[in-house]
Amino acid sequence: MSPDSRRVALQVIRAGLVDAFTHAGSDGRVHLRLAWGPTELDLRVHTFSGHCSGRHGVDGGRALDGLERQVTAVRGRYSTGPTEAGFLTRAWLPICVPTNRSSSAAPPMALAG
Repeated sequence: MSPDSRRVALQVIRAGLVDAFTHAGSDGRVHLRLAWGPTELDLRVHTFSGHCSGRHGVDGGRALDGLERQVTAVRGRYSTGPTEAGFLTRAWLPICVPTNRSSSAAPPMALAG
């Protein structure tokens, strides 16, 4: 996984856990799920609570909104919002961030000496 994707993944986890701690109440539960395939990491922070305040988002939502910019900067996707049982923060991050070089381009040739 690229260093940028790894950094963003840690930020999504951190913000999701802080958000859960802030809003879930004393009976809250948090499930952290990481699933990956050959090209993508699917990261979920799901907060469950019977006393969820309904107002999620660290700093009134600014921190979670800021995550969307960071996730899209590494060509990932981001989603956050209420569920029937709580609140879900989810990010899909690329395992390898594509470079500007076309994948169909031939590698540079070495010059014969």
